[in-house]
Amino acid sequence: MPAEKARKGLKMKELEELTGESRATILFWISQGLLPPPVKTSANMSWYDPRYPKLIEAIRLLQRRMNQSIADIRAFVEQHGGPLALLSAREKIDDFLFGERSPMWGSMGREELQKSAGIDSETLDRMLELGILRPECPGEFDEGDLNAASKVKSLVSLGIPLEELAFYGKAADSVARLEAEMVLREWRANPPEDLEKARQKAQRELSFARQYYFGRAFRREMERIVRRVDQPVEAVAQKGGKRG
Repeated sequence: MPAEKARKGLKMKELEELTGESRATILFWISQGLLPPPVKTSANMSWYDPRYPKLIEAIRLLQRRMNQSIADIRAFVEQHGGPLALLSAREKIDDFLFGERSPMWGSMGREELQKSAGIDSETLDRMLELGILRPECPGEFDEGDLNAASKVKSLVSLGIPLEELAFYGKAADSVARLEAEMVLREWRANPPEDLEKARQKAQRELSFARQYYFGRAFRREMERIVRRVDQPVEAVAQKGGKRG
């Protein structure tokens, strides 16, 4: 009993049971800096922070619902003082999924965005005009806008014109209109008692749907591209073998 009272957190087995994540995954996230290191009391005993389950839930949400990569999450953690910043991120994701503003963290003005993304005023204006950037409020940008601007800049550096990247905004508008029509038809057939709750429910469910359909479609296309890229390499290897 005294040993139990002196425990400094959770054991790995308890953590696996509470979260449903494997030991390998948890240790990988620790190695990537997404989770704080455990407290080691002996060579074979490590104690994990009691907040680990909430941190792990935040990581899963960022990956599965917000489409954030390990690198994206690590960048957020580094910029916000460490893994415990994910606790506040978890709350902001909930706000977003239940109908509030974007879950991206922090806000910045026009000049700060330009400096952080490495773009000039003319490029920013063109991104806004084409609908490539869509700030929540005019003149106020967040980390989602910064991430989009930075990625667009890297694509432009490869020779892709901004105008060709405008399809993102056009596709989003098209999908949003179709979704809104679908929601309206549902509400007319079954008028909701509480419109605000109904709006939140629709936004949450359609957010999940977008992640599912767009994610699956993109993965299929990537697999197709990988096969196309691999084929010439294999063909060259076969020709080389015949010469030998």
